[in-house]
Amino acid sequence: MMASFKNFSLLLALTTLFACQTKTSNHNLFSLGAVRPSPLVLTTQIVSKNGQIVGEQQIEYLNSLLVRLQQALSFKDKPNQLYKIILIDNPLPLAYLPGDGLIIISRGLVSIINNEAELAFIIAHEMAHEQLGHFELLAKNIQRRALLSDRSELELEADKYALDIITLANYDPRAALSALKVVYGASLIEEGEFKESIFKYPRLEERIDLIEMAIHASPWGSLSGTVNQREFVAFKLSMAYKS
Repeated sequence: MMASFKNFSLLLALTTLFACQTKTSNHNLFSLGAVRPSPLVLTTQIVSKNGQIVGEQQIEYLNSLLVRLQQALSFKDKPNQLYKIILIDNPLPLAYLPGDGLIIISRGLVSIINNEAELAFIIAHEMAHEQLGHFELLAKNIQRRALLSDRSELELEADKYALDIITLANYDPRAALSALKVVYGASLIEEGEFKESIFKYPRLEERIDLIEMAIHASPWGSLSGTVNQREFVAFKLSMAYKS
């Protein structure tokens, strides 16, 4: 059942945005038709496999970032979950939503992003998947052996939702564009390995176009918000010192 955490990350997270970014064999974490573990069990398995970073500095920073995003979410929608970020000690860039408000990000993800606003968008994207019920829909499709032809639509929907969250949190919405470019640059999403499979991710250009249109059409499109903070710089440096 634990055949490949990496490919299932690619299926259920964004890319990074949230997905696994490395070549792996084409085995899913769950056999098609199998009963998936609960989010807590799955999270425990992932942490056991990779290790968890629980330093006081890292946890305090991620909690403060999450509070800011959850407060912004409450202005847009009723939160479905009390969210929690779990930082795993994996050098690969990963962002993953097991469900039940649990969001897993990796040390490798922190290493490739440029600023706090990009990280905020990646986390907000995972929150959007939870808020919009995408995890349950995708899991049902896997168990039915269904082709996830609507995956692109789900990702684009989550992008727009996440854009609203980070804007309400007073982050620069243009960070969504740079976050996607960084993530796609570190991934296999455009290399064709999964294009004819169940993964069906949208092209980078499609996501960029949608976000640019959303920014230009909004009353806050010309506004700028937080891009980076000293706390993020210190947080990223603390990850760089991990072996």
